[in-house]
Parts: sequence; C-alpha cells; structure tokens
Amino acid sequence: MRTLTSAGSTLRTKRWGGSLVALLVAMVASITLTAPSTAATPATVTGRLVTDAGVPVDAMSAVLVQSGLPVDEFTTGTDGTFELSVPAGDYIFTGSDNFNTYSFISKPLTLADGESRALGDIEVFESGFTSPNARLVGHVYDPAGKPARGIQVLARTNTPLQGDSVVGGFAVTDRNGRYVVDTDGSSGPPVPGTYKLVFSDRFVVPETFNWGGRYSGDQPTWARASTVTIGGTLQTVPDVTVTRNGGISGSITGTVPMTNGTITVYDLDGEQVATKTGAAGAYAITTLRPGSYFVRFSSPDPAPGGGSPFVRSFWPGASSLAGATPVVVKANQFTAGVNQVLSNQLTAFRKPTISGRALVGSTLIASPGAWSLTAGTEYTYEWLRGITVVGTAPSYRPTAADVGKALSVRVTARLLDRSGVATSLPTAAVKRVSTVTARAAYRSARKQLVLTIRVAVPGLANPGGTVTVKEGSRLVKARVAVRNGTAVVVISRPRAGRHGYGLSYSGTPTVLADTGSVVASVPRR
Repeated sequence: MRTLTSAGSTLRTKRWGGSLVALLVAMVASITLTAPSTAATPATVTGRLVTDAGVPVDAMSAVLVQSGLPVDEFTTGTDGTFELSVPAGDYIFTGSDNFNTYSFISKPLTLADGESRALGDIEVFESGFTSPNARLVGHVYDPAGKPARGIQVLARTNTPLQGDSVVGGFAVTDRNGRYVVDTDGSSGPPVPGTYKLVFSDRFVVPETFNWGGRYSGDQPTWARASTVTIGGTLQTVPDVTVTRNGGISGSITGTVPMTNGTITVYDLDGEQVATKTGAAGAYAITTLRPGSYFVRFSSPDPAPGGGSPFVRSFWPGASSLAGATPVVVKANQFTAGVNQVLSNQLTAFRKPTISGRALVGSTLIASPGAWSLTAGTEYTYEWLRGITVVGTAPSYRPTAADVGKALSVRVTARLLDRSGVATSLPTAAVKRVSTVTARAAYRSARKQLVLTIRVAVPGLANPGGTVTVKEGSRLVKARVAVRNGTAVVVISRPRAGRHGYGLSYSGTPTVLADTGSVVASVPRR
C-alpha cells in the first residue's frame, strides 16, 4: 500500500488493531460489495476529523474497508485531515482513535474510477462507555496540569527485574488523561490483589520526546510507590504527574576522518543513563529525564592509517568526569550545541598558564594545562618572546632584553606515539622594577619644606614618569616630572610639627609603578 501525505499532516502510518478488525468484519458481514475495478486511476477520499467544537483531531485513523480488510488507512496529523486512495469499488468508511476517546459513524461509499470524494468535516464524539469489569480509574497529567494521553498503566506485584512479576491490570490513558483498568492486559478481567501501578509511555504515536516513568502515589521510584488493591468494586486512584523527557543534540567529528562515534551520558553520580553509537556527524539523544548530565565522546574506529586511535573526551573538553561541565536538560526540548571534535593525538583541553609577575628578575612558572591523556604524559617547555625562544625550563626569569615585550610559554606533550602542542596566553609586557625613596629638608630662611624624591631603576638612569605627593588624603603636588631619576617638591610655609607624605610614582610603559613615604619635621617659628 502506498504512503500518502497531506499539507499540515504530521503523521502517516499503516496500522490495524485487532479490536477494529473484529468490529469491521461484523459490520460488513451483511453487506454485498462490488469487486474492485482494474482501472489504473484510483479514487481519492478526503476530509477532516473534528470535535463538536470544530477542533481538528490528530492521531485518528481514517480507513476504507472492503471484504473485511483495510485497503487504505490514513492517520490524521495536527490539522485533522486525511486522504485515502483506492481502486474504484464499494467500501465502508470507518476509523478508530489511537487514544480510545473518539468515534464516528461509519458509512458505505461507492467510488468510481478517478473520483475525488470530499467528505468535508466529520464530527467525532466521545463514547463515554465504561466496562462492567472496571476496577480502577484515575488521571495522569503533565506538570502544567494538562492531560497526558497515551500513558500505559500496569498493576504489578513487583518490578520485572525482581522476577515473577504478576500483572493484575492494564490500561492506557485517553485524550483526557483518564484511564480505566478493566482488563488484565490479555483477555481477562483485572485480577484481584494488591499491586503497585507503573506509569510509562505507551508510544501510541511517534513523539520527539516520550513521557518519563512514574509510580502510584505520584512517586519517582518503585520502592516509594504506594499500593492499590483491585477488588470487586470501582476505585478512584490519586492523580499522577508525568514529565516529558528532554534531550541533547550536537555533532561528533574528528581531526582526521571518523566513521563512527559513540556518545555516552552519565548522571551527576557518574552512573551511565544513555548511550548512542552511529555514524559520525550530527546526533540526537531524546530519552533523558530533565536534569544535569555529563557527556562522554568516543569512537570505536580503528587507528586511522595505522596510527593511534581516537582519544575519548568529556564535554566540553576534559579527560574525566571531574573536569567535565554538566549539560542541563529541560523537558520536551533539546539542549543543542553539545559538540566535540576528537583527535588521535594529545589535545590541550585547558591551555598552559603562567604564574608570577612579568618583571625583570622575577620568576615566572609555567603550568602545562589540562590534556586529553595525563597518565605517563611528559611535557617540555619553550618560553617565547614573540617567536624567539628565550628559555626551555618550567620556569623563567625575565631579563632586560625582555622589557616592553610579552612572554608566552609553548608546551609540547608526549605520550608514546601521541603528541600535542599548546601555547599559553601572553603575559603583560615585561617591565623593570622601580624603588621610590625620599628625604625632606626644611629651609627656615625661606620657610620651605623641600622633598627630594628619587626613583631608582636598575640599569636605567632616567626612568621618566611622574610623582604625586599627598599628605593623608590631601593632595600636595600632582604629576611632578622625574628627571634623571629625581623629582623635587617644594612646600611653602608648612605648619609646624610632624608631617607624613605618601609618594606615588606613575611608572612608564617599561617601568613598574611604585610607592614610598617620607616623614618631615617643621620647627616652630
């Protein structure tokens, strides 16, 4: 049978339930049908299934039946429309609801070669029938309070993993989130006894994200679930709330050609909760409950060209769970952009770093960074002034030749036949160190206090820059030029007593700023 599509329809399937077959066989038993035409041009039947309020109904099957067998079937999408295509002949137009909520009245149709029959809007109705075998009734909702349709409800004595689990009742929620346990899941009525209810997605229609599981008493685990008793009368069970799963999406690629990739997902306790292996490139995992997860990327590919195999990595770039960043997953949506590029060589997940101050005579220390493999990995260092290598040890003391230039360190990591290279961010431009000293002299004849400030910079006679003088928070002199290492500040008619002055040297692009102080005594007149 052909697969048809229609504008706005989101679902097209060929499905047939045993109960519907029995119903249709009974309906057509007394009807004489004309044999199908051998003409090549099929007839088409179109229409739309709607509620009494005119709302389109999705996930209902519109079917043309002949001689008790379906000839064509169309499952409506969100717009409620259907399109059926069959040879000319006599048919019964009927249908069924995948969620066992709606029905509509079947009708006979006689179709000619090439005919296009438009049935228009066909109103569906709720049957409202409750079986006399019904023993449990309840509702399932989503966190927003909307009905959760298509949720399977099983009454079990224990979990399947515990073995010898007895299923005493079965139901599936309808479009209103309502379920009625009126069967044992096979051919009999519910079995009396004490059970726990397991709620899970029945996968009635394809969805990007399925419903997560839940247990009676609206509990997240079997151990915490409350018990229910199936007896001889109908009982109402407390409501349960289910949440749709979410997912992650992205890509897995390699620095050299990769055929297959594996994505493994762990919860925050480090327990594996999902894995997916497939062709390298784009991927999507849709089965994660809302929460935070770690993601591991690997490849089962053999070593490319006989070299080293790919090195696994945790997102966004870590060699272990300890260094990984959690991915937050929300209900009914993807967390996109969870990408990873794998290499068959060593990769620096965190660049090398430099600690210390970029000053002449000071010591800079290199850290190798964080690499994709660490056990047994050896590191070598190259200190760079621009592109010039100026040192090869894990530490380096800048010299006068480095003044005004930034330094970086390049680290080469090696492990057997694997290697990798990474370079740190540059330091600030290297500067010379300055020292500020001063002496004070009072000239009684002129009633002046003279501060002679010296800025000493090793290897530099005239460092330049300016000096600012304050007494407490009061500004005395600002930006006095330093010439040949000296700045002179004259304070006229200072008041008698002891004075403490703070000295601030501005520094220059190649000389570090510094501070100092001086104390002066002014005699009484």
